[in-house]
Parts: sequence; C-alpha cells; structure tokens
Amino acid sequence: MESIKSNLITLKEIVEKNYFFNIPIYQRLYVWENLQINTLLEDIATAFDDNKELYFLGGVLVVENQKIENGIIYDLIDGQQRFTTLWMLSMVLNGELEAFIERKEKEVNRHRVNFSIRNDIHQFFKNFILTRKIEKSTKHLENALAIMESYKEKFESEKTGKSKEIADFIFKKIKLIFTEVPKETDLNKLFEIIN
Repeated sequence: MESIKSNLITLKEIVEKNYFFNIPIYQRLYVWENLQINTLLEDIATAFDDNKELYFLGGVLVVENQKIENGIIYDLIDGQQRFTTLWMLSMVLNGELEAFIERKEKEVNRHRVNFSIRNDIHQFFKNFILTRKIEKSTKHLENALAIMESYKEKFESEKTGKSKEIADFIFKKIKLIFTEVPKETDLNKLFEIIN
C-alpha cells in the first residue's frame, strides 16, 4: 500500500510539474467572504513588503485522479477555498502568475482548476480569463474577483505599480504543504474526518 506523501511546493513548481486540479462534486462551491479574502491578501502584501524569502500558506490535500499527456490531474480534497482564491488572484494580477491560470494546448486551453460537473462555473471562468469582465455567477465568485480587482488598483496606486512584482512573489515564494493520499484511500471517510 502506498503511503501519504507531503512536501512543500510553490505555484511555479505546480506549473513546471504540470499539475492540474479537479474540484470534486462533493466539495462545496466557493464560499469565502470578504474577511477571509482580505486577510489572505493583506497577509500576502505584508510578506511581500517584508521581503520574505518564503511565505507558508497552509496546505492542500489531493489524490491522483488521472495521468494526462504531460501532466497529472489531482482531485483537491482539502484546501479548495484557499487554492481557488490563489487561482483567481492569478487571473487578476497576471505577471508570472499567468502560467498558473491555464496551460495553452492545441485545441482547448486546460484550466489549472476545474469544477466537476459545474459547467456554469467553468464557463464563468473561461469568460473571465478571456475578457477580464466579471459576469453573472455565484455572489461569492463575483465578490471575490471584485475585491481582488480593487486590491490590485490599491496596490498599483500605493506601491507605485508593483502588482506584477507581487504576482511574481506569489508565484515563486508562497509555499503550500502539498499532501497526496494514495488512490485506494476511502475519500468519503477522509472527507468526513477533515470536515
């Protein structure tokens, strides 16, 4: 039987390793409110201002879903809210974070994060990535992106246009604890335990 594997990983390493993430149907939709989003953004800004070499941002718990050509798709079992926030932040800040948004492929670009059987959410993100316009979706997604947009504007004015630098900081210096559980793990039981 395989064992649980844990290591520290940056978003840059996720891109380099061609990891992609599926949000399983049993996961709740994105529900972070203003407080959680603002706290995360302020913590990142403080770490950036303090010129931290590394900034630990909690963990994600995954299980391999499938191997694909030049990559692996993982089911994201825990850490979805934080991880989805980072993914949306990459869409707003751009810079080196653009590589975290999606991988350019021959026929269709592969989003770094996919929401199982939730075509409306997939379409919302597809449109936002293409147009950078916030269209009608869940109030939590709309609100989160609006907060991030205002954060970018504030950061641009206060920090003399350094949103690309903070994007690069997030891409290279934020570390997540990446824990992979074996495929044979009873995910229903594990999900009940962690929630």
